[in-house]
Amino acid sequence: MLAQVPCSALSAATQDHTLSVRGYLSQRYGVARLKDGLTALPGVDTLKLDVEPLADDKCDTVKALAPYWTQNWQAGHVAGLQVRPPSGQLSEGDPLVVDVSTPGYDSYVNLDYYQLDGNVVHMVPSPRAKDNQAPPHYSATVGSAGDWVIARPFGSEMVVLLITPAPLFDKPRPEAEPRADYLRALDTRLAQIAAKYGRDRILADFAPITTKPHAP
Repeated sequence: MLAQVPCSALSAATQDHTLSVRGYLSQRYGVARLKDGLTALPGVDTLKLDVEPLADDKCDTVKALAPYWTQNWQAGHVAGLQVRPPSGQLSEGDPLVVDVSTPGYDSYVNLDYYQLDGNVVHMVPSPRAKDNQAPPHYSATVGSAGDWVIARPFGSEMVVLLITPAPLFDKPRPEAEPRADYLRALDTRLAQIAAKYGRDRILADFAPITTKPHAP
């Protein structure tokens, strides 16, 4: 049933007759509709939802990366992304700082900031953070030097962590590029990596943020 929900990344766990679902789904589809559908499933007595609605402009990103996000959470959230502060509320001029943790094998860390203007800023790897190879169970904080700062346009944006078993691209991509171009390239490359190393080695995590103008 979860696979039928458009523009979503959802992970489910069951215990006895309790169904727990976490993740993201389109604002348009709505949490209430999801709740109704899941409550109607046979054998579900208790439903626990931890679901965040997303605006339509996030759909293409979520669609491209949902299988890897779900895989990460079904495996026990082995690759983690956390924005500072945890509320994800950031104002103009604030640095964009995130904490990253990697799974129990050698991997490559790819960190992207999906902006409201339709561009993707590549935080890692980038000219400011070239080396993105990580040992197993590695933790790092990215952005504390103030390399990325919140600026207009403001609204709901997203930071995405993508863990791959091999370098994502052979050569550096532009530091910022249109989202559609990047997702197209990502789609092709992830299919190649999955074919060679196995899909279960690719993991994703999302961190939605809300940006606003600096208070006067």
